[in-house]
Amino acid sequence: MKLRVVVSPRSGSTVQNLLSSVLIAAGIVCMGVFVWSELDSWVYQYVQLEYSAAGKLPLPAQPGVPLTPPVAASPPQWLERDPQALGILEIPRLDMRIVVREGIDAATLRRSVGHVPATALPGEAGNAVLAGHRDRHFRSLRKIRRGDRILFEGRDGRYEYIVDSTMVVDPDAVSLMRPTADARLTLITCFPFYYAGPAPRRFAVRAYRAQ
Repeated sequence: MKLRVVVSPRSGSTVQNLLSSVLIAAGIVCMGVFVWSELDSWVYQYVQLEYSAAGKLPLPAQPGVPLTPPVAASPPQWLERDPQALGILEIPRLDMRIVVREGIDAATLRRSVGHVPATALPGEAGNAVLAGHRDRHFRSLRKIRRGDRILFEGRDGRYEYIVDSTMVVDPDAVSLMRPTADARLTLITCFPFYYAGPAPRRFAVRAYRAQ
């Protein structure tokens, strides 16, 4: 005796409709997460930078000219709004001005550039390492070049760095994190800048303190 299994066309259509609905819902959720992430980052940066703009001091016309004041009498008030905020990173030629926070966890890098723990703080002797996403806050680094000025305004003053090199390295290049005798700044992001999915390499910017 033979058995025949008959699948109703209507049943197949119902399954397809359900699958389509699930995929559409998943797409909406993913888009919502993306929009929320971008908005959260934009709002955080906008609010912090607006509060800091009132106390922003003029930039000397030439590299290496001492910034005024070299040491702040007290931390800028805008930094007190976020205990994790360390200061503002600025690259004038790239028209880039970004808040830097302590840590490199996902929430921090979503909102800002992060300071790698256990490395020197910007302005101190040693190697200060900052990390950021290539498709967000460090997107402009693809245009950086040797000789560019990098400014950092933090809790104890304002500091200037001069870019002396850029490089592309493997993700496990621990040499980028090594301490240095002099005051250095290292910026790290993923590479290539235009790449679908997790990027396989890292782009690094090395700079020395000008004063």
